[in-house]
Amino acid sequence: MIIGIDTRIPTKNKTGVGYILNNILPYIVRFDKNIKFFFLGEGFGIKEKNVMVLRLPRIIQRGFNFLWKYVFFPSARILIGKTNSFFFSNFVDFPVNTKKRILLIPDLSYIKYPQFSEKKNLQFLKRYVGSAVKRSNKVLTISENAKKEIIEYYGISQEKVEVVYLGCPEDIKKITDNEQIEKVKTKYGILGSYLFFVGTLEPRKNIEGIIKAYNILPDDLQNKYKLVISGGKGWYYDKIFSTVEKLNLNDKVVFTGYVSELDKSCLYSGASLFVFPSFYEGFGMPILEAFKCGVPVVTADNSSLREVGGDAALYCVAEDIESIKVAIERIIINSDIREDLIQKGYKQLEKFSWESSAKKIFNILNS
Repeated sequence: MIIGIDTRIPTKNKTGVGYILNNILPYIVRFDKNIKFFFLGEGFGIKEKNVMVLRLPRIIQRGFNFLWKYVFFPSARILIGKTNSFFFSNFVDFPVNTKKRILLIPDLSYIKYPQFSEKKNLQFLKRYVGSAVKRSNKVLTISENAKKEIIEYYGISQEKVEVVYLGCPEDIKKITDNEQIEKVKTKYGILGSYLFFVGTLEPRKNIEGIIKAYNILPDDLQNKYKLVISGGKGWYYDKIFSTVEKLNLNDKVVFTGYVSELDKSCLYSGASLFVFPSFYEGFGMPILEAFKCGVPVVTADNSSLREVGGDAALYCVAEDIESIKVAIERIIINSDIREDLIQKGYKQLEKFSWESSAKKIFNILNS
């Protein structure tokens, strides 16, 4: 039995699919040591003897990508041979010699909110995902909301789509050492208490909404709490920085850039509140990260976010700045609400497991 997996994603500054693969692959390859796995792309540091990794030089990879994209040729068999099943982990497929094709579509943000997608990427997804769906034997997605949208948009049967929930990255941990937390805060120029957001700097994350909501908090709360925004630059991020400039919040908003998992754990653990009012999410993994670090959460009541947050988060309307502000204010001025959400967060987190999700994917690949 040979299972192929497309792992052609950046391993540095991981986001989205990178997080998923980084957390499920170590489990998948260990469920049955008699099965051979062929990774086309990155190896994620996995050293199991039943795993083979083919990482092509960038110029060769670009050549194959061009051919696969425009002429759907040649078959990847010339690179990895024949497989029993192949897991396409990033929206689209390419020609392979395999008996079963499993396709991961995390969400349909490019359909639901095209204005939040990079133009080049949007055109690519709209053109090629549909044909990949038709060729696939199974489509995996990461929430019931996304499953419903995929079925409706691509007109496929309910049986063809399987939901595989995500878990919380194991590298994220609750940090109880205040000295360690303060050291990381100092590293990024953070003084005192703060509200926290982490995610790629892009319009879909509604970071402008967070900044505007923060701006209308009472002066005493603004003086007590900074706003810390972590994450790498995505696309159309200029307005995020210009909004801070226009509102004269330069001394109150801290941008850390992309942070390591350890620093992120410290920043979560030291925060008074995690705010995550995205316009749309396929899942919303940062909510689980906040739960794990014992931080109360404000998030939006849309897409998959209530599936993830359950009764352990306070919900707001993403498009309503006042709604975001009120939710933030309720938590930071009411210790009872804050403590109740923290305890519920720990309990909600127990519903999500990388190992069980990996087992479900493995069973689909191996069936």
